[in-house]
Amino acid sequence: MGEAAPTYGATAPGMPTKARGLCAHARSDVFDARLTGARAAAFRAQAQGHGASARAVRKQEESPNWLSFNVYSMCIILKQNLSMAKSNYLPRTDKDRVVWLNNFASKFAQVFTGLGFVAADVTSINNDAAMFSYLINQVELYTTAKEQRVDYKNMIKDGPLGTPGGLVPVAPAAGTIPTTVLPGIFARISQLVPRIKNSVTYTDAIGKDLGIIGAQQTFDPSQMKPLLKLAMMGGQVEVQWIKGEADSLRIESDKGNGWQLLSIDTVPHYTDSTPITAPAVWKYRAMYQIADEQVGMWSDVNSITVS
Repeated sequence: MGEAAPTYGATAPGMPTKARGLCAHARSDVFDARLTGARAAAFRAQAQGHGASARAVRKQEESPNWLSFNVYSMCIILKQNLSMAKSNYLPRTDKDRVVWLNNFASKFAQVFTGLGFVAADVTSINNDAAMFSYLINQVELYTTAKEQRVDYKNMIKDGPLGTPGGLVPVAPAAGTIPTTVLPGIFARISQLVPRIKNSVTYTDAIGKDLGIIGAQQTFDPSQMKPLLKLAMMGGQVEVQWIKGEADSLRIESDKGNGWQLLSIDTVPHYTDSTPITAPAVWKYRAMYQIADEQVGMWSDVNSITVS
């Protein structure tokens, strides 16, 4: 009997598609060879990062699947590295970036000399922060002003007869425009941060204070769980789902005869073309797949009445 493939996969989100295919192929070669006993145990030990004895490794070298063994082991290491990657230190939304940039400018002004920078660098960052804050505030200010005018317009257009109209909204105050800056505020930040980190006096404590160390992200495929939504579209059931880090989604349905494979879908969403012959309740569930391996947990069972 051959060794069962381990439950951990050798691919990870972030791998290029070709790399995923190579890893899946190497994995198949290794386990199709029916590695047994000490050789299989040695493979598992090395793949899981615990190391293998020199003798066990030499035995693996005698195997025609040694190349696949090495490729698959490298895939495991790559997966571990990708799974422990750090996120970008920059927030995603403009509102969060305003907060981040103001903190960065304030803290940089306190440490720039020790990091080997000059006053002109501080001035440039302060100007960028001031302009970005001003523009974000202006957007919010004029967005609110627009909403007020739309409300007033609708009241004047369709309001009940005899009701007071109130005052016409006044134009918002523009405020004092800060020193103008050239385009590319965060492109400049992206060029500045590596210079900061390459300074001989830079420390992780400084990086954390400046906000330029991203949070460590740990990807755990065992926690992946699809969220399904069902909708009737053109007389057919549409299974709506989010791809996320997965390669595909295994969709199963129960139309009264137990759970059966409906599709391996790679692009959301999936339309169930099964003919509806009578009123019924159809059930659906799904599980993510990475490199043709099922990962994570089954979705909750979703039901929809068809007729």
